[in-house]
Amino acid sequence: MALNRYVRGAGTEWLQANFGRRKPLAISPLGEVVADILNTMWQGLYHMDPRPLELAEWGNPRNIKVRITNGHELATYDSSHLTGLVVLCHDARIRLAIQPAMRDLRLWFSQRRRDPQSVMEGLPPLESMAEYYRSALDLRPDDERPSVA
Repeated sequence: MALNRYVRGAGTEWLQANFGRRKPLAISPLGEVVADILNTMWQGLYHMDPRPLELAEWGNPRNIKVRITNGHELATYDSSHLTGLVVLCHDARIRLAIQPAMRDLRLWFSQRRRDPQSVMEGLPPLESMAEYYRSALDLRPDDERPSVA
């Protein structure tokens, strides 16, 4: 599975080059990180439908909403957009909500603090979340489980 390396600023540069020609596009610090995450996961923002990208409010400092169209799949391995989004968002302290939007999906990104005590404003590290869910099934990553044929 090939994956673009996370390149800081690459998503922002693409947005400015494509949507900020007449007037510079206002992009918040949150918008910059979200653009870079999407750029990494889709191996270039040009692989995404440009209309929802153009309509997103990149300058919003608290929430960025982006629609995913054209049947883009969010999965955990072979098309690992879901796993990648979760990992990169946790590392950037961004809450990701995925909501239905007619035939599409809406990705809703919100900046959080590294405060596990605050449910509304905090976001615990990914490792502690993984441990929490593994403990519910008493699973460890190295457990040998028979594969389903």
